[in-house]
Amino acid sequence: MVPSAAPTAAVETLPLAKRVAESMDQPRFAMTVLVSFAALAFALASIGLYGVLSYGVSQRRREFDVRAALGASPRDLVALVVREALTVTATGSPSASWPPRQRRG
Repeated sequence: MVPSAAPTAAVETLPLAKRVAESMDQPRFAMTVLVSFAALAFALASIGLYGVLSYGVSQRRREFDVRAALGASPRDLVALVVREALTVTATGSPSASWPPRQRRG
């Protein structure tokens, strides 16, 4: 129909699958970059949490030795460290989302 109406018009025909794939290239790239930065942020947060906890454990080494000498099991000592880790994580998570985002529009 188009060639008969405008014989000099340039018409490009592509399969639908290729046209859909091309339309998804930019959003796919943006999501790949976003996921990459999210993974990097998660890795850095994990390394930071490990550093804070290992420093705290090294500072409390004598306390753990005294607790062990008084009868605390290794399981109790691990539970103490895990409780501290959860406390640090629980206080850090809400503060990471502060201040609240402003709505545009």
